[in-house]
Amino acid sequence: MAGFLYWWPGRETGVSRAHAGEAGLAYAFDAELACSLGFGGPDGGKGAVFAQGSTPPKIDLPHQTWRKIPKSPIDAWVGYDNDAKPGPDDLLRAQALPGHDVELLDGRKWHVPVARAVSDAGGQITYRCALPQTLDCNDDGELVVGSVVDRHAPLWTLALTWFDVWSAAIGGAPDVPGEDAKIEYDRTVGEVIADAEVALAANYRVSRAECMALGIFDVEAVTARAVLDALIDMPAMVAFASAAQKKTAESALGISCTDGGPAVDTSATDRPAPTCGRSRSGSATNRL
Repeated sequence: MAGFLYWWPGRETGVSRAHAGEAGLAYAFDAELACSLGFGGPDGGKGAVFAQGSTPPKIDLPHQTWRKIPKSPIDAWVGYDNDAKPGPDDLLRAQALPGHDVELLDGRKWHVPVARAVSDAGGQITYRCALPQTLDCNDDGELVVGSVVDRHAPLWTLALTWFDVWSAAIGGAPDVPGEDAKIEYDRTVGEVIADAEVALAANYRVSRAECMALGIFDVEAVTARAVLDALIDMPAMVAFASAAQKKTAESALGISCTDGGPAVDTSATDRPAPTCGRSRSGSATNRL
């Protein structure tokens, strides 16, 4: 299986997963790695080349592509074998979150987690936190839903932020999000790309260097916005809105609607409470 290679300049001893974590590369490994020491690395010197898996990788510069990892505390490099460029199947984390498949600029589908999920509740669009959450109790000892687990808390914050950005931008646009209008987002391309990298990193062993090496984002951040839209369950929102439009149109023509499409409730755009389980007073809001 293909995967990324990493180069630690000047390293004279082996590299373990713990060592990689101390060097700022914890995100790149969710299993043990293999390492080789040698000369002639991408920086021209000696060091260690390592990768996830059991087979020690080798330096073969004529048949590999390398680039520096920005702001690396060890001046690390990331690369890959030209005949085995990594893809989503190679980089998927062992425990990936459920979500939507999004085709990025490399033409491959990446599985983006849904953090803020929507659903039809009695003909209205409602939302919920779809990320793993802790179990807690209220002051009476009753079990309640707690907060988002620490490792996914940034993803939840990102989903809330992007939903606010999208809500502000969608004003005056068509009823079905994303159709027949150019939406202006109050977010720079750089900010959108950075947010999309965070979203992808929840399910894949990537950071900025890996994303740039793979060429998965375009210069106008269209693909990056698609990633963030998936994070807030936009495909489901579009499906609900489309069904509601169809039902309204059929009713206006006197046609019986057979699909039971939901009506769109705009009040469902309120920002969820970050803890998903407690009111400000600490009383139970989601008893179990």
